Amino acid sequence: MRGAINYSKLNIKHKIMMALLYYKVKKLPEEKQTSEVKTMIQTFNKKVSFVDFNALKPIINEIFKE
Repeated sequence: MRGAINYSKLNIKHKIMMALLYYKVKKLPEEKQTSEVKTMIQTFNKKVSFVDFNALKPIINEIFKE
């Protein structure tokens, strides 16, 4: 389950951590970049949300399963 990120609201420690990660994965050859890495590169320093409440349905159904 994916969440959301708003880089402008990160504290300085987390901004530095994300920048270091970004510059590291950006140097990876294209064939070694996963879809998650490619998405991170494309959305770096932006506000994005991948929240999908429909993904909770199987979990809720399992909890209330009789």
